[in-house]
Amino acid sequence: MNNSLWIGFLLIVAALLAAIPPASAKGEHDRRLRVEVAVLRGDARLLADPATPPLRRQGLRQRIRSSLGTLGMLVRYAAQSERRPQPELMEQVADLRDLFASGNIHGLARRLDWIKSNYPLDMSGFLPLAANPSRLRAGQSIYQKLCMGCHQNPDRNQPNPAPDLFFLAATLPQDEFAARMLGGIHGVRLTTLQNPFSDEEIASLMTFFASGRRGQTGG
Repeated sequence: MNNSLWIGFLLIVAALLAAIPPASAKGEHDRRLRVEVAVLRGDARLLADPATPPLRRQGLRQRIRSSLGTLGMLVRYAAQSERRPQPELMEQVADLRDLFASGNIHGLARRLDWIKSNYPLDMSGFLPLAANPSRLRAGQSIYQKLCMGCHQNPDRNQPNPAPDLFFLAATLPQDEFAARMLGGIHGVRLTTLQNPFSDEEIASLMTFFASGRRGQTGG
């Protein structure tokens, strides 16, 4: 991406974040920050894995670069909404950018481990998963209407393909999977901060994916 497009992207994201009313954003900015840290940690882990294919590594680099570009804004908005300055976290963000720019992906992953352990995502509304028939039906309905078109048959020729969500549910740590669900559509740059679902809908989706029942609901 050239400099003018990159600056334009950052301005768009800043405008999206600034458009959220401060009163309603109380607590939400903090959660977005924790979600982004968890997803970044997962992406760094994949990038550091030598088994990750070259095209996928290219996509992960693009996504990490994009996320690091907006992470500082998330820290500032979280600090403002919580009325709690976080200069040490801003220093960590600068270090993350330096580690990524220098190609020190293992160092990046270790630093993200530290941040994630100090800024964990609250999983109380999602875990443990309650695999009741109502949630399974709701999760399947949302998946079939809104998700299946892209996620059922991921295009492996893309650097950031829409992932198989059942596979992710079976292989990722539950808190990282929840963070990816909360984080929105991370394969598309301008929607990385948007999540169209309520917490209950996400819990239903997580329950459905964890069940592995691609073509049926519980009864």
